Amino acid sequence: MNNRLNRLKFTLDQLNEVYRNLANLLCISQPKMEIYYCLLAEDGSCPLSEICSYMSIPKQTLNSQLRSMEKDGDIKVDYLPNSKKNKAAVLTEKGMKQARATAGLMQKFETKALTSFSQQEVEILFSLLERFTDEMDKQVKSLQDEEI
Repeated sequence: MNNRLNRLKFTLDQLNEVYRNLANLLCISQPKMEIYYCLLAEDGSCPLSEICSYMSIPKQTLNSQLRSMEKDGDIKVDYLPNSKKNKAAVLTEKGMKQARATAGLMQKFETKALTSFSQQEVEILFSLLERFTDEMDKQVKSLQDEEI
C-alpha cells in the first residue's frame, strides 16, 4: 500500500511541477496563471467565490492577487448584477490577450496531452480522479466530525 501512496503523491507532485514550470517559462506567477485559467474557462468573467473554490485559496489571498492584476489593467473587479455583496473578476482586453497567451497555452497543452488517450481512457481518468477526490473529502469530513 505504501508504494501506491508514494506513487500517487509523487505523480500528483510531478503534475504540479509541470504547471509551475510552464508558469515560470512564461514569466508569470502560478496564482496569476490559475486566475487567468479560471477566467478563460468562464469566457472572461467569474464570481470571486468560484475562483477561490477553484484555486482552493482563502478570499484574502485571492483579493491580494486580484488587486495587483487590476492595478496592471488585466482585470476589473465589480459587483455581480443584482448584488451588493458578491463580486466577479472580468478580464479587460489587455487581460484577455495575456490570458490567452498564458493560460490559453496551458489549455492547448492539456488538450494535446488528452488526445494521446482514447475517449474511454479520458473518461476513466476523470472518473477515477473524481472518485479519489470524493473519497479523500469524505475522510477529511469524518475527521472534522470527530473531536481531535
